[in-house]
Amino acid sequence: MLADAGFGYRSLVELGNLFLEFDDWRVRYSQLLEAAGELLAGRLAGLAEPLCLLCAEKRAADCHRQQVAEYLARTRLVDVVHLE
Repeated sequence: MLADAGFGYRSLVELGNLFLEFDDWRVRYSQLLEAAGELLAGRLAGLAEPLCLLCAEKRAADCHRQQVAEYLARTRLVDVVHLE
């Protein structure tokens, strides 16, 4: 499906949610992005665009990828579109 839409696939486990088992995972992930966001986002450098962030969560609102996307929009001035 991704290939049909013109997207390649690359697993970047370091962009995963390390805090999923915690009730306050959103706060913890936000702190991680504030402390190391540039280092983590740097892993996306050089990848063919457009990019698509995927995760096991069905809805972006329930997933850390929304925080990653918001971070990228704020710091890299990229456009973000959520597909659900």
